[in-house]
Amino acid sequence: MKNLILVLIISMVAFSCEKSIIQKQDLQGNWKLEILEEPKIDDENFVDIGNFFNPRMGMAFNGDSLDFFNGFYELDSNKKLKYVGNFTKYEIKNNKLYIDKAFYKNEKMVWNVIKVANDTIFFESDDGKFYLKRFHFDSAKKDDFDKIIYSSTGCYGTCPIYNISIDSEGNVLFYGEGYTNPIGIYHSKATTNQTEFIFGKFRNANPIKLEDKYYETVTDMATYTTTFVKDGKVIKTIYDYGYSNTPDELIWAYVPIRNLNQSLHFKKINDNPLPPTPELDIIKIIDETGNRLILEKSEGFFLWTELMKSEITEKSFSPKYEIQLMGGFSYVGPKLKSKTNMNLKKLISDGRYYKFEFNDGTSKTLDLGYNFIERNFSETDFHPKSEY
Repeated sequence: MKNLILVLIISMVAFSCEKSIIQKQDLQGNWKLEILEEPKIDDENFVDIGNFFNPRMGMAFNGDSLDFFNGFYELDSNKKLKYVGNFTKYEIKNNKLYIDKAFYKNEKMVWNVIKVANDTIFFESDDGKFYLKRFHFDSAKKDDFDKIIYSSTGCYGTCPIYNISIDSEGNVLFYGEGYTNPIGIYHSKATTNQTEFIFGKFRNANPIKLEDKYYETVTDMATYTTTFVKDGKVIKTIYDYGYSNTPDELIWAYVPIRNLNQSLHFKKINDNPLPPTPELDIIKIIDETGNRLILEKSEGFFLWTELMKSEITEKSFSPKYEIQLMGGFSYVGPKLKSKTNMNLKKLISDGRYYKFEFNDGTSKTLDLGYNFIERNFSETDFHPKSEY
């Protein structure tokens, strides 16, 4: 009997000292849910939960902190998802990963580690079984930018309609048009950490090297456009409709910038600003030959935020362009109550000076101080009407 007890004690000690198959140091770095092929695992009950995460899930472990690239959300009192940041704490105990937040609800998650092999970790949770695969962001030198402008259109439904810009100093401008909060034009200041986080996410995506357009053949969805500026000049605009072909890194970069309105305290800008607030869906610039340049929504917001800094002038000029403001083309729901009556009859410009002619017979001319059109676009960006 004594020998049996001794064997049991030795076995218990040996079991308790057995090394876990996963430690925190094994998790450090970047991971994404890998659904390109079925994992090589001996389990006929394996369930691929990739379709539960759209877009693809990604995360980074750094020390005791977890950055969930898709963001954490909680349900507010109106049962709407509220962004609560990208970061949380985690622990490893007895081959279980404990995450302090759930993706879409206010509770902890527990993932059981099944297997670790070849930079792949197999997990099991209440949602089924899945696996994460380690990856590295492109470490090649990336073109720099000092301002990011992000815009979203409406859709068939209640998609948020807004525009937001942030520069490398953390200066933020927000224009909420519909189905978002706040409505109107606001400004704020992001912290250094918030600013660096947003710029870092986009640098990880290396947007200058990406395609200009990502498009899915579906209808009634929102469109997202992002413009990158360096020294006051547009260096890249990315048009994104539908998400399916969009790189994961770019989708992850959207998360912190699109949720800045939930992360900052905003101060409202004058209710009757000059220039008057437009619907930004389409800004069409028509030259003297009838050729036209259509600005993407984020490009139009960039022009408008630059005009907000301009000065009123009495100087006359020879107009080269007529500018048409055409809203509502990408929104198919009820008329938004937030829309203001611009009372605008005509807008003409030479690229530097912008003359607003109103229906009541008055006019105002703004001096931008430089030629926005020539700085950011070329003659080849103008196309005949027949091409549209």
